[in-house]
Amino acid sequence: MKRGNSNTVKLLSSILVLVVLVLLTGSVRSDTCLNTVKEDSKLGAPNYSGVIYTVDTTSPDAYRKMIARLRELLTRRGEYRQGVPILPEQTSVPDSQRYILLEIIVAGTPRGVTFAIDVTNVYIVGYLVGSTRYFFMEAPARAEELLFTVAAIQTSPTRRSSNYAKLEQNAGAPRRAIPLGLPSLADAIRTLVTTRPEDARSHLVVIQMVSEAVRYWEIELNVLQAANNANPSFLPDARMIDLENNWSALSLQIQTSDAFAFQRPITIGDEVADNVQSAVIRGMFLMLFRCARPRRDLQMPMEEVRRKRLIGPGTEILRRDLGLSIDPPPVQKDDDTCKHLADSRSRIMGRDGLCVEVQGFNYSDRNPVILFACRSGDFAKQLWNFRTDGRIVSFGKCLAASGVTPRSTVVIHECETIHESAVRWEMSNSGTLSNRASGLALHAASGSGRQLTLQRDISSSFQAWQSTNIITPVDVYIQGENNRCIYYNGGTNTYVEGCRNDYSRQKWRLYPDSTIRPIEWLNGCLELSTFVEHPRYNFIQLGHCNNHPEYHRWIFTQGCIMNLYSSLVVDEDRDYPAEGWLKAAPFQGGLNQIWKLVFVS
Repeated sequence: MKRGNSNTVKLLSSILVLVVLVLLTGSVRSDTCLNTVKEDSKLGAPNYSGVIYTVDTTSPDAYRKMIARLRELLTRRGEYRQGVPILPEQTSVPDSQRYILLEIIVAGTPRGVTFAIDVTNVYIVGYLVGSTRYFFMEAPARAEELLFTVAAIQTSPTRRSSNYAKLEQNAGAPRRAIPLGLPSLADAIRTLVTTRPEDARSHLVVIQMVSEAVRYWEIELNVLQAANNANPSFLPDARMIDLENNWSALSLQIQTSDAFAFQRPITIGDEVADNVQSAVIRGMFLMLFRCARPRRDLQMPMEEVRRKRLIGPGTEILRRDLGLSIDPPPVQKDDDTCKHLADSRSRIMGRDGLCVEVQGFNYSDRNPVILFACRSGDFAKQLWNFRTDGRIVSFGKCLAASGVTPRSTVVIHECETIHESAVRWEMSNSGTLSNRASGLALHAASGSGRQLTLQRDISSSFQAWQSTNIITPVDVYIQGENNRCIYYNGGTNTYVEGCRNDYSRQKWRLYPDSTIRPIEWLNGCLELSTFVEHPRYNFIQLGHCNNHPEYHRWIFTQGCIMNLYSSLVVDEDRDYPAEGWLKAAPFQGGLNQIWKLVFVS
């Protein structure tokens, strides 16, 4: 096992211990944190798993633990698709496991509100206030038979819609005009308990801060980062609204994608998502079930030793971005299987944002496959078809490995006249494209015009690829705790400082080779100073992108920025907060290791 994989296993093991300890600690005191409970006779049968959460408007810790516990309960089946957890299909869930109960309490109110969450879609289908239960119009037919049957003395005769358009109409305001945040959540619960138990504005706050935050890491981060500001409330921006409106559509594209290229791009804010390595998908925690997994796809299997280390509660952090799949053999019916309208067709972009093409567009057998500048015109010759059998095809011929040893060249070849093992490829969730037979990775040793080769997988930026048709630059601000952004000092150092709009030294460009580059120095890459896990001296700095490619490959995963080789994450050093230093450190779960991408429009 390579050193990067060994470190990854250690990291995942430590994360498992950390998350479990956090959850257990959180269950000790229900006044500030959460408890895991079973629905008792007060709330009726069946005995649904549940969570109790007391809103603390002064700290995001209890909120964060509540979201983590709900995610754990929702992902107990351990099924993933293209590296993203997927919820169960509705007919596969028995009534006894269909719901999770979430009781939200606010200090000073006479009681809390208990919400019923559908495990197949994270929808809130109904809730209990005192002795009255309320159901939304979209609740499943049997919800009234199953939920709050003992505790409720009466059921509200009206069923309001939980559809966003209807809720906005009833609230008299769009989502973008309704503040969110911990104070807003507390106010919503007070309103439901004391004055207006069917208040649409309160429904909008609860649904977004619970259901949407569970679905998307990015939305949870909005709440967590706002909680530390002087004003802990925020208004949803266009990107957040797009995320909420497109959860089902994104789920479908992920589930029907081959080699991670979407059949239909989806615009989220200022980003166009057309593959599973996009920032949108990195900020997504759960998918809605849309169709059953194809019987064969291009996702790379994981080593059995990793599988054993990953099974268990609280291990979701970082898991899906390491090129891993822990899907159990799916039980599926042919009519439920994802239907591919056509093999996906896209560019393959890699080192320095260059595209893969056949040299000179000469498709004679054994002609080299090279990197070249991505073409805005005559780009059809840079498009590749990703087939479900593992072949990658351009103009009827296959991307082929000339051998099974390191430094073997990559060529174009007639698919049927070369050994089958030469033309079968696998793409990992982290963007490594490997020959199935040898396990060697597609490698760009040099830049434009040079032939691609196979090399041992060392998690370097020279081995990172994206199947995409988006060739326009992706520029972002990288925002951390207390509204501080990562900035480039003009030399080789990076720090954090207060975020400033349109400040060029806080703008970073995300490349398809998984590098992060300041727009003022596009030949410079964000890098580790060393792979040594030193608590104080492993700084984050800038280095030339041609050197030490393992130091430059970063994965955005559930709020963290992780170096794929070392499994260390970018950490704002709290030992020297005044200086704003950045270091690489093992994942600990603090907000000083959580970062949000703000796209430059």
